[in-house]
Amino acid sequence: MARRASGYDVAVSQLIDAAGYAGAAIGTVAIIPQVTRAYRVGVAGVSATTYQIALASGLMWIGYGFALGVWPQVPGNVVGGICCALILYQCWRSGQSLLSVVRVAVATLAAALVVALIGGVSSFSWAGTIFSNLCWFIYGAGHRDPRILSAAGLSMTLSVVIVQIVAVRRRRQAVAVAA
Repeated sequence: MARRASGYDVAVSQLIDAAGYAGAAIGTVAIIPQVTRAYRVGVAGVSATTYQIALASGLMWIGYGFALGVWPQVPGNVVGGICCALILYQCWRSGQSLLSVVRVAVATLAAALVVALIGGVSSFSWAGTIFSNLCWFIYGAGHRDPRILSAAGLSMTLSVVIVQIVAVRRRRQAVAVAA
């Protein structure tokens, strides 16, 4: 039976690649509600810093994909980068300041937590992000790529924590309104 460099049968390797492409597709679909919201409702409550970080991350993953031939990384990050750029354009038009790349790198974790705490991100987007990273985690495990494993695992973990923070916050707000 034919095997790839990863040591897996070609059929198994193709399933692993399919998980990578599924992760890219789901991650891309997860951001579309935010783009739609930015153009229909505006960007109030949307953190430009988060989308700058996402754009920078996407560009790095595109470079990684091209450099090492990890093709599932490329299409989703190109589309995701375009979506981030569209949201950033709306942020810029509304007067939000856009940070330098250095400040963006330093603010990554803080921005994710701030956005989670102040809202502005749909539950669908977070669920899509978690599932997308789960697919990337499977892809990284299948290809034994520790960089993808660690990035997907960290991102998935942070996303789950953020969803929990938002859920608790929304529950408390609902109880406060009902009381």
